[in-house]
Amino acid sequence: MTSPPAEPDLMPLQPWFTSLNELLIAHQHLWKRNPFQGPEQYAAALTDSQIQTLETLRTDQAEKLQADDRLLFDYLGYAFPFAKAIRQLLDILPPAPTDSEVQAPLQEKYLTHVPGRKQEQIRYFAQMLSPIQQPMLDWCAGKAHLGRSLHRLCGHPVTALEFDPELVRQGQRLAAGMPIKWFCTDVMTTLPDGCLRPDLHSIALHACGDLHHRFLQVSATHRLERVSLAPCCYPKTQHTIYRPLSNLAQQHGMTLSREDLKLAVRAPVTLSSAENNRRKHMQAWRLGFDLLQREVRDCADYLPVPSLPTSVLAQPFSEFCATLAATKNLPLPASIDFDFYEEAGLARYEQVTRLDLVSSLFRRALELWLVLDLAMYLQENGYAVTVQQFCPATITPRNLCIDARRKGEA
Repeated sequence: MTSPPAEPDLMPLQPWFTSLNELLIAHQHLWKRNPFQGPEQYAAALTDSQIQTLETLRTDQAEKLQADDRLLFDYLGYAFPFAKAIRQLLDILPPAPTDSEVQAPLQEKYLTHVPGRKQEQIRYFAQMLSPIQQPMLDWCAGKAHLGRSLHRLCGHPVTALEFDPELVRQGQRLAAGMPIKWFCTDVMTTLPDGCLRPDLHSIALHACGDLHHRFLQVSATHRLERVSLAPCCYPKTQHTIYRPLSNLAQQHGMTLSREDLKLAVRAPVTLSSAENNRRKHMQAWRLGFDLLQREVRDCADYLPVPSLPTSVLAQPFSEFCATLAATKNLPLPASIDFDFYEEAGLARYEQVTRLDLVSSLFRRALELWLVLDLAMYLQENGYAVTVQQFCPATITPRNLCIDARRKGEA
């Protein structure tokens, strides 16, 4: 079945992007810096009144603001005037649907083998896509949880692309008897014959980094009828510098490193209490080690160190420091007062947590900048495009979705 003619574009993407771009460039000294690597230098870019506003917060209050953009903008809006402009640009996004608005009839039995949080994401994603009127292409399908669910909703067949042969085997067992055609393939290379047709609706729920760029390029090049994408994990790219897809972003965009891209996915709202406590513990210890290494090296520079598993938190702080020092071939004197640096790290964590609220004002704006780049690419290639929030952020903070229909054809 073919879809009706595509509607005119519903969103003025270019002026929206241009306003975001100008705002981000004007304040990049606040969000391109990482307070973790030097809180004193970061604080130097703030006014006395802004610092005072941050210092009135207890650590638990700052953590609460960090987890809720609305509260964050409400609290810091007066001290940081640019926050109002950011919020106005974010408010152009249609609100996410509520539980009562999700009517897609995906019965529980259809989602039996789908992990709990993924079930809710699929429910909301399916509601946003409804009605589905074309055969579907499930990009980076995994076990095809999404493809199976959408087939049961709309009845159309599915083409599933997946790199991992074991996931393909498991998916084939789960989809036994269903019209799902599997291709075990690396989507970043040449795709096999027969997997792409212009009548397809290509779908990707949380394709990461280069995978979602490739998804859009393949969909646009092959003129697929409808394209629906919820992008994710923007820093997962082979490129050291972000490569925009749209002409406008290429001409007037920013230079974004992988480190810059991490800001767009920094949102702790889905962490459990135990996970959050481990994160805080790890951050405080890393900051304690950072103070120690500066003293040992007689140098004020931050020293990047590798990530460690949370299991290291079960050992004493002294062993934690020795482990990190060994990764950098840094000898530690025998006379170090580890208790001092552990306590100093906790105090520094509290300072960094407050300062980090400032860069967090820009995290959703940067994510939206990246999503609009992708959306404008499709628009430039002849698609009518909308950008929306397909579910509440409590279900997944990566809740932005691009939905595009090819123009000019019935």
